[in-house]
Amino acid sequence: MSLQARESDDPTVEELQVLEFGLNGQRYCVEIETIAEIVDEEPLTAVPDSDPHVVGVMNLRDETTTIVDPKIVFDLERDDNERRIVIFDDGTDEQFGWLVDTVHRVSTFRRSDVEQQDDSRTVRGLVNRDDGFLIWVDPAVINRGSA
Repeated sequence: MSLQARESDDPTVEELQVLEFGLNGQRYCVEIETIAEIVDEEPLTAVPDSDPHVVGVMNLRDETTTIVDPKIVFDLERDDNERRIVIFDDGTDEQFGWLVDTVHRVSTFRRSDVEQQDDSRTVRGLVNRDDGFLIWVDPAVINRGSA
């Protein structure tokens, strides 16, 4: 699956397909084209002297995968509940995953529905929906430690 755009000269008609996930009861999303797979949480190996948001590495199909906790990046309260890992495919040789509380669904919204967040390096925008805000985040910034 990838970013979906309908044929139109109007860029506000462009539709974005995202994966929605939860952190501390709030819904976040990333573009579906950045996702490789979703796996259950496994024990992680800590990496000494790594960035604070890097909680460890895991072996995923004989590939070292760095696992990031976005709660640290977003300054959210951490817990030890069972979680899922969203694995990203950013086109590089390095593989990253995020610990998330829940994975909700794949959804679609129009770019015109996004309220841009130019004052944040990690948040691309907000989507105001009937059930609350959906926070659209940029995994590349967080995975590379630039947050």
